[in-house]
Amino acid sequence: LILYLLKVVSFILSVVLTPGFISAGLKLYNGEKVNVNTLFTGVKYFTNYFLSTVCYSAIVFIGTFLLIIPGIIWSIQFGYYSYLIVDKNMRPIEALETSSNITQGKKWQLFCFSLLLSLINLAGYLCIFVGCLITVPISLFATIFVYKHLVAGIENEESQVQEV
Repeated sequence: LILYLLKVVSFILSVVLTPGFISAGLKLYNGEKVNVNTLFTGVKYFTNYFLSTVCYSAIVFIGTFLLIIPGIIWSIQFGYYSYLIVDKNMRPIEALETSSNITQGKKWQLFCFSLLLSLINLAGYLCIFVGCLITVPISLFATIFVYKHLVAGIENEESQVQEV
């Protein structure tokens, strides 16, 4: 019972704090100032983030159940939903659809990118967890950099279509 309660509390904390960390990373990327309160701005995204996390988890679980490879593909395809919720204030389904659009044709490169970040973070864990204080922020900023380039690519395509 205690382990179950700890898992629930951990999940709720991650649903509240993850959007805050993403918000802080996006602000730093844009050259804006960040303070401790920024980490708690994720509360305003709680409902959208929670619902999309449940949907994303179900999609990845079903994909993994269908022989693992679809789970990996779908985790990459829909993996940027959280950034879209925080950055563009999207609703859950809209964020998942947009994540699918921005990753279209780039899944292999994104898989290699994710694998590289996993290895970097593993190195951080192997350094008695202290290394994670360096590797996790690097991973966050690298992911934000990739996310911004994916979104810029879609926005450029949309503006070219509107010009025609």
